[in-house]
Amino acid sequence: MSTFPFNSATQSSAEARQYLADELVSKGVIKTAAIRKAFEAIPRERFVPFFYERDEAPKRREWTRYDAANTQDYMQIVYSDEALVTQVNERGWPSSSSSMPTVMALMLEALDIKPGQRVLEIGAGTGYNVAIMTMLTGDPRLVTSIEIDKGLAQQAQQALLGTVGLVNVVVGDGYRGYPEHAPYDRIIATASVPLIPPAWTQQLGPGGRLVTDLHGSLASGFLIMEKAQDGNISGHFQERPLHFMPLITEQLPQTSFDTVKNLLLEPRRELFPLANNSPFPDIFENHSYRWFLQWFLPDTHISRQIMGDVTYIYLYNPKHCTILRFQQLNGKWAGDVHGSYPLWQKIQDAYATWEVLKRPAPQHYRLEINAHNQTVLYVGTLSLLVNAPQKRA
Repeated sequence: MSTFPFNSATQSSAEARQYLADELVSKGVIKTAAIRKAFEAIPRERFVPFFYERDEAPKRREWTRYDAANTQDYMQIVYSDEALVTQVNERGWPSSSSSMPTVMALMLEALDIKPGQRVLEIGAGTGYNVAIMTMLTGDPRLVTSIEIDKGLAQQAQQALLGTVGLVNVVVGDGYRGYPEHAPYDRIIATASVPLIPPAWTQQLGPGGRLVTDLHGSLASGFLIMEKAQDGNISGHFQERPLHFMPLITEQLPQTSFDTVKNLLLEPRRELFPLANNSPFPDIFENHSYRWFLQWFLPDTHISRQIMGDVTYIYLYNPKHCTILRFQQLNGKWAGDVHGSYPLWQKIQDAYATWEVLKRPAPQHYRLEINAHNQTVLYVGTLSLLVNAPQKRA
């Protein structure tokens, strides 16, 4: 966490904002004067009147709420370059947060908002990012933010009204966008999606730009897309990945937490030892390989479990009802496959192809979506992901 060069309890919000803006400039994530000015103008504490921190004790999910009344370093924490959890669900997991300012700045620089442009944000959250964008458009009425949580939307609307004026914060499913104010010059999503929703591409105007976290089943990518006059959309990925909470929507399937347990009940079809020089399972820690694998073999997931002295790594594919289990005991790894799909062979094929392609990282891929919403992901001349045209929303 950043440390202020002064006693944050006695300093003004303006000084704290100046400090944060200077820090983001020094890190190289703020490059334009307009974005720096926006960070200097918007008080983050108006949008984060409280936050939660989790107990660091092992296996505990207890969260403590902090605010200005009970936290001496409240302003220091609010203006640190950190994501702050602002909502926790009934299962004890974070369900909303104020994004890390570095990530905000990177996305806003990529979005390149110009005065007078119409902007759609997917996921209002606290409203802090919305407020920054109103400074860039020059008119809060040009910004629309959609939030599925009614309580969060109301809190964001209230904070925005008292800070920048009337902004269009609407309650709804971000997957569907908000056609009432389309077309948009810019669309930004502060929640991750496994595929670009058709509504977003339809509501993006010609010459428009879209910035989002494209997150498959295994890894995340920082995607920037632009729409041509003919309706085709093309995009590329930044080197640095994004890490946002998944978009909450009924339009996308959810993976059950019982999937691993159920797939292990499938008949075991293969048992194999792993050689000492095998890249598996360590290669699963490599972000570039995980990024490739999730598109080469869609709907593949991974999880890790430690039981006593045994470490398990599960690679499973619900679509094909098959799970690959690696287990380590006394420093030796072995694996088995439950289910009829040749998952182990497919995983090895993915690794071999990735090697032939010279281990491409996400920034070496490009994504194309045509006017019929057919999506293709390319790395070199290899197409990895194709989704059939979908009905327009």
